Amino acid sequence: MKRRIRQVSILFLKLLLLYQPCSMLQAQTVVLATLNYPPYEFETPHNGLRGFDVEVIEAAFKRVNISTEFKFIPWKRGIEQTKVGKFAGIFSCSHKVEREEFFNYSAPISSQTEGYFVRKDFSGFEPSSLEDAKGLTVAVILGWAMADTMKDAGANIVTFRTEKLVFRDLLKDLIDYAYLSLESSGFGAMKLGITNKIRTIKIQEKKLYVCFSKKWPNIEGVIYKFNEGLAALRKDGSHDRIHARYK
Repeated sequence: MKRRIRQVSILFLKLLLLYQPCSMLQAQTVVLATLNYPPYEFETPHNGLRGFDVEVIEAAFKRVNISTEFKFIPWKRGIEQTKVGKFAGIFSCSHKVEREEFFNYSAPISSQTEGYFVRKDFSGFEPSSLEDAKGLTVAVILGWAMADTMKDAGANIVTFRTEKLVFRDLLKDLIDYAYLSLESSGFGAMKLGITNKIRTIKIQEKKLYVCFSKKWPNIEGVIYKFNEGLAALRKDGSHDRIHARYK
């Protein structure tokens, strides 16, 4: 009998932690950091589109009656400020073991295809795996996780601050490989009007998440409610409908 009472008490406490604090959140706002990273998120809406991750996150929280606010800031600053709890989380965030000290990960919100951009007429060696990057000179964006991926693979990385600068040097034949997001950088290439001058080599796909700060009040409850709302979006097809608008 005592054991049964103890089990019921533990279950009650868990439910109390998950639901009672989150009911208080309904009158508050979850503030999330991100950067301008089309088509995942747009700092300035493009033809009415705000980014599929922005729309999915907002809709998931709305399902559980929690309001959201998005702050667009440089990625490295956003990571550091989220670590100390200035923001509830940062997105679209890839999984890195060293981040687990500061962040709890949501369920996946989307995915990112990583690969190489090369000139359309490029006829040199074509890597087909991360292992093939060893010894290659590869352009990357400073601060992006893909820069670490190439460094860990043994590539000689050349860092750039923007995609525009990467594509400039790629088309000038100053570099042969740029390791980037095929979705985001492909969108950037489209805006620059150079899609017909480049091609891509797909290497791998990664899940993307909201990295929630362990310093944000009641973050466990926030994550629980967000994942609940996200699951509802996937179940009724809303998640797919949002993404379909960006294709």
